[in-house]
Amino acid sequence: TRMPNCPPYYKPPPAMPRVRTPDRRASAPDRGYDANWAKLRAWYIAHHPMCEYPGCQRAGQIVDHIQPVRVAPSLRLDLDNLQTLCRPCHGLKTAADMRAAR
Repeated sequence: TRMPNCPPYYKPPPAMPRVRTPDRRASAPDRGYDANWAKLRAWYIAHHPMCEYPGCQRAGQIVDHIQPVRVAPSLRLDLDNLQTLCRPCHGLKTAADMRAAR
C-alpha cells in the first residue's frame, strides 16, 4: 500500500509480446553453404586475408561470391567466383547487387 503523502508515479503498461515473423529464406545448407563451403571459405580467407574491393586496404572478414549463388549455383565452389571483402565493402557490393536485380 502507498503512503498518503507519496507522490504519484508512472507505471508503464506491460510490453506487448514480440511476434516473430517466419524466416522466408531457406536454411544455410539448403542455400549451398554446407561443410564443403565452410572448408573452402576457411582456405580462401587464409590465402586472401585482405579486402579485395578496389581501393580498400582493410582486413577481409567475408568470403563473397562475385556471382551470387542464387544467380549462378554452378559457381558456388569456383575459386574464380570468390573474393574476400571487409564488412563495409560487402555491404556496398550487396546493395549494388540488390539495385541491379530490380
